[in-house]
Amino acid sequence: MHKDLDYLLAYPGGNSTALVESRVERTEQPAVGSLLLAAPQIRKEQIEQVGFIEPATTKGAQARLQMASGELCLNATRSLIAFLALCDLDAVDNVIGIETSGYEIQEQPALITATTKLVGDGDVFVTLPLPLASLVEAPAHTEVLPLDGQPTPLLLVQLKGITHLVIRQADTPESLHSLLDHAHAGKSSLDLPQLEELFSLLYQERPDLAARQAVGLIFLREKEGGFDLYPLVRVNQQKTTFYESSCGSGTIAAALACLQLSPNHPLTFTQPSGSNLEVSFLSPSAGDTVTLAGTVSILRKGSIDI
Repeated sequence: MHKDLDYLLAYPGGNSTALVESRVERTEQPAVGSLLLAAPQIRKEQIEQVGFIEPATTKGAQARLQMASGELCLNATRSLIAFLALCDLDAVDNVIGIETSGYEIQEQPALITATTKLVGDGDVFVTLPLPLASLVEAPAHTEVLPLDGQPTPLLLVQLKGITHLVIRQADTPESLHSLLDHAHAGKSSLDLPQLEELFSLLYQERPDLAARQAVGLIFLREKEGGFDLYPLVRVNQQKTTFYESSCGSGTIAAALACLQLSPNHPLTFTQPSGSNLEVSFLSPSAGDTVTLAGTVSILRKGSIDI
């Protein structure tokens, strides 16, 4: 495979994302995504994920985001929205509409709309409201599953395109406390094989999770004014495991786990990057609509030959 690709580099509060502007056939995207993540130029940028910009088919959508494995990625979604806002400065402070992989209604691509506000040179504050009925596949529920060999209560949140398992600090196995301490200190000190082993053991108990497009282990530590969030994400088709510097869908899953703690006020989650994402619910009693808000930086454009 030989391709010259144009891409843009986005930083949605962490979770560095490459969005490929060049047209890549859907069947080739998983392989191209893997090649991009392995390329020295991309590794140098510490890119965590790759998405592809495609024409949209939904009325009102300006473009489509297609992730390499077809999963839902809200940070990449926010990145594309910010980019489109910057492409049309008259639209900043207004509504941007897109469609994305992993988000459908009645098996058809669905329109996602967000409001945008220019807050700096290349920085866009994106407020993204989503109806939970269209985002959540099944009611969140608590399960006890083995984590690092220990029975662990966790909240299982099945979002379209990704399943998250949320673990509160009090329920985190003692053997994993040091892992979170290393995570807090920085990604470079993490033991990747240990992270992959966590998912391997989990999949032995729940093989159905291995069939999901992506699975996240979301660890929470409560602090004054909000929560620290530690997201480990496994993209099954790509066979990649990341300790992500930010995770939008994981933040929403964590907010669902914490909803009863603060039903009438926004919840603030500090990402590993140090940036904050804020989650609020329009109708807390029913959780009708969830809003994810935070800043996205569009850093630069680039090109690569793979």
